[in-house]
Amino acid sequence: MEEIFAFHITGFGKFCGVENNPSAELVSRLEKDRSSFEKTLGAHYDTNIIPVSTIDVQNYMLEDCIRDAKVQRSSSNCTDVWVHVGVHGSTDVFNLEEVGWNEADFRCPDERGFQPEKQPIWDGRDCSHSLRTSLPLGEILESLHDGEKETKVIAKLSTDAGRFLCNFIYYLQLQRVSQLREELGRHAHALFVHIPPAKAVPVDQQYLWLCNLLASIKIILS
Repeated sequence: MEEIFAFHITGFGKFCGVENNPSAELVSRLEKDRSSFEKTLGAHYDTNIIPVSTIDVQNYMLEDCIRDAKVQRSSSNCTDVWVHVGVHGSTDVFNLEEVGWNEADFRCPDERGFQPEKQPIWDGRDCSHSLRTSLPLGEILESLHDGEKETKVIAKLSTDAGRFLCNFIYYLQLQRVSQLREELGRHAHALFVHIPPAKAVPVDQQYLWLCNLLASIKIILS
């Protein structure tokens, strides 16, 4: 049976005065380079750019669940990895987020005007509840460090994805992949990556780094 490895990659649109979100440009480049990069990567992938709002994130999650159900992949021959990318305006490094937190505490309204304060994302759980990625981030980070001379950027691990839409989508995605693993025996994982603004690290360098990240995940999980 053919082994299938699939990435599901998202970026975000504009928000809170950030008109040109570099995560959207990175995802657009991946989509443009799909045919050649899939061959190089040895994996399939799909891409989405999500408007920065809770409603649009929830719609993405619902539509993704529907698409996934239609595919009906076997648990034994398929690995799915969701990689969500968002910009962190005050960093010059890449943060591999280890944890999603069950709290929505938006510093500004989302693009539909919603601004929750210290509200749980998942009803019935305390805001202090967290979910952790199943990916071996230490091993992935070590692999990325080997390529830092080429990309000229630095990555590190983080346990604070904020409490805005980046954390919102990450917590929901970690909940979903946990259910896929535990209830269906699927090889499913999720990761959120915070990238620096383009003024700190040019998008060309960021794109090279993101491609290296995907390749590292594929190699380590295969």
